[in-house]
Amino acid sequence: MQYSTNPVADAEANYSARFKADEAGNKAESLMQDAYLAACRKGDANALATFAPMVKDHEAARKLQLVGDATPLRYETLSEVLRDSLDFTTGPALAELHQLLLNVANNHDLVNQPAHARALLLRMSSKWAWFNSSEE
Repeated sequence: MQYSTNPVADAEANYSARFKADEAGNKAESLMQDAYLAACRKGDANALATFAPMVKDHEAARKLQLVGDATPLRYETLSEVLRDSLDFTTGPALAELHQLLLNVANNHDLVNQPAHARALLLRMSSKWAWFNSSEE
């Protein structure tokens, strides 16, 4: 960015670029969260999470005896993404998921459990998207 002798114009140009970057980041985060929730609605924990950033496939590299930068990439499963969405400092926590499972398994308050599960998934998707949307 080039600066002029006009501080007002400089400030506007600087903040305009920052606001555009913030808007782009917010949109990417929102799209990623929507994709996460859409995958959850399908209900297949073993489905590939093609909306998520790819990860190194260390198992394939080991089988092919590859090292370093030659490590291939793979998509995570939805189950792996869900696991990565838990136990952040401010939540959501794995204990919440365990409690939900125990409540359903023991027939405790089954009327409210679907709403609790959807709320937990919403919090999980929000936290996961916040951490992962800037990696692309």
